[in-house]
Amino acid sequence: MAALTPLTLATINVASIKSDAARFTAFDFLGRFDADILFLQETRLTDQSALKKARQEWTHGPSYWSLAAEPYSGVAILFKIAEVTCRRIIELEMGRCLILDVLMKGQELRLINIYGPQTKWDRKRLFIRIKPFLFCSRQVVFGGDFNTITRPRDRGGSKDRLAYDSVTLNSVASEARLVDVHIRTDPGHSGFTYFRGSQSRSRIDRFYLKEEAIFSPLSVVEVEFSDHCLICFSLNVAETPRMGRGMWKLNSSLLEEATVRQSFEEFLQSQIPMQVQMCIS
Repeated sequence: MAALTPLTLATINVASIKSDAARFTAFDFLGRFDADILFLQETRLTDQSALKKARQEWTHGPSYWSLAAEPYSGVAILFKIAEVTCRRIIELEMGRCLILDVLMKGQELRLINIYGPQTKWDRKRLFIRIKPFLFCSRQVVFGGDFNTITRPRDRGGSKDRLAYDSVTLNSVASEARLVDVHIRTDPGHSGFTYFRGSQSRSRIDRFYLKEEAIFSPLSVVEVEFSDHCLICFSLNVAETPRMGRGMWKLNSSLLEEATVRQSFEEFLQSQIPMQVQMCIS
């Protein structure tokens, strides 16, 4: 039987680390927090000089960043383990979705960090763009601030029906055979993660994993520097069954057919812009 190799993952909307003071406060807390991988949203880092400072100041391991394409976006994935091999980086949507394929502790992981856009339509569109990346033989960790709920009870005082972006997210997760860590381990608890004033509260921060994954219950941790809570859990990657037949191989004879060749060329061209240079601290 494989040795147990648990990893602890956390996600937090940091509500801006653009200023030196805000970045120090967040990094000080996250540096002391017991987690191996950290997903950040709403970094608000909009230029390379700010990114360079953030990379230099995160001294606990590699870090990967997607700059904010708009003032209130920006995402990052930080590691507190030095031995991380990054296989691939995909900036699926600048400042909104960053995907990493990494090798850690002998296990292949696909990490997908999302910061849901502000409008329902843009959220639905992004969920659909992410969907193909959820089907792979690696262990998928899909998390972040989705900016939407998946059950009416996930918004305090709300009894409304789900909006179309929430319906799309539920459908995407179901088709990819992903489970919401909170719902799987504590379905009867509200688990609110976002608070604004005394009335507004919701559960918009979450993690999804494959149905077969072995993981701990989710913890919700209040922080001083954000109106979002940090959520975290432990994943036993060694005990998670691998799915799929492994690496896909192209039957090159199929390219002799014009329509197949054109479709394949279009697919490759769509993938090239998403490949970005590694940003490792």
